[in-house]
Amino acid sequence: MLRIGQVLEITFPSFTPRITFRSERELTVEIVAGENTGFADTVEYKMVVVRDGLVVLSWQEHIGSTIVHVLDLIGNQAYTFVTPARGGFMRLNGRISLNLQPNRMVQERQRFGCRCELCRGRSWNSSFGNEFHSGAAGTGHSTHSGL
Repeated sequence: MLRIGQVLEITFPSFTPRITFRSERELTVEIVAGENTGFADTVEYKMVVVRDGLVVLSWQEHIGSTIVHVLDLIGNQAYTFVTPARGGFMRLNGRISLNLQPNRMVQERQRFGCRCELCRGRSWNSSFGNEFHSGAAGTGHSTHSGL
């Protein structure tokens, strides 16, 4: 199903979130287009595999919003339900784009266990990282120390 390091984007009519699976219990969601572009949060999540190709993914953001995605990975469709922190209820349908190759930076971060502030807030789907995570002397960091 969905593995650590995978990245998926869901294109909704008014915005596009990018979801990066950082561990078996932690993901980062970033709004990369549309309303609320620039918002990012790293949260604990719960994923339930209903059957092959059908997953329910849920979390609560630090601002208080609750998110539930029903992800049809075969049909590339997301059925999403949001209770915003400010109140109300949203039902959304969107198209899923899934990066099937685990992101190299996420793999290296997991391997070296980096939790430094520089690394923690970064989008691991960007080009950031080679100068920081090249694996110098087994530390995983050539420019800073985050272990």
